[in-house]
Amino acid sequence: MPGGSAGTRLELPIGEAGPRLDSWKEIATYLKRDPRTVRRWEREEGLPVHRHRHHKKSTVYAFASEVDAWRVERRVAKGAVRLPQALTSERSRGDASEALQQESRRPLRLAILPLRNLTGDSEQERFADGLTEEIILEVGQCCPQRLRVIALTSVMQYKQSTKNIGEIGRELGADYILEGGIRRYGRRVRLTARLIAARDQAHVWADSYEVQLPPIFSLQQALARELAVSLSTELQVKPGQGRHQALA
Repeated sequence: MPGGSAGTRLELPIGEAGPRLDSWKEIATYLKRDPRTVRRWEREEGLPVHRHRHHKKSTVYAFASEVDAWRVERRVAKGAVRLPQALTSERSRGDASEALQQESRRPLRLAILPLRNLTGDSEQERFADGLTEEIILEVGQCCPQRLRVIALTSVMQYKQSTKNIGEIGRELGADYILEGGIRRYGRRVRLTARLIAARDQAHVWADSYEVQLPPIFSLQQALARELAVSLSTELQVKPGQGRHQALA
């Protein structure tokens, strides 16, 4: 029994709580402390010690697994152990998974900046502004549930702006920025466009379009529609499809 020699101890089965420590001496040896310290820990710090029924008070036992748990909690309370990885990893993974799911359901926000007039002819400024408006209209109609296009009045303030893509993205709350320019020569118009990630200013996609001059408004619409189709394909925001995997 407790306090006796190893030869006279009863060998008790090991249960779910782990090996059993059948005396103050065994508990103290397991904790590498003296019995007096272990008794004080039980009184003052909640060391999990059990007492046999119908036996004197000194007849005690403890389970190693409970002692281990108490020891970890005690070290945490004293700031000796950091919890995030050891004890809250499951909760952290759950929170991260929920955040990713919410992020995947959030529509992309796209800012289409005013097109630059690359011809050097001031008369083409109105044409460039009109084409910008047409592109915003066409792209905005692609799939509003998955792609939100920032309004023309909000982006026009960045015409001739010297701010970088990161600053513009933060101010507009945009995930991606579309910038480009037009060059008109003879009866042809060339449109260039670049899609840039606002968070790191990385180029995601670029393309150019060239058309023969039709009547002015149908030209703008044709260019805008062609660009909108290409852009929606790149972002994969057509109805029935998910967000672009490469942009996640």
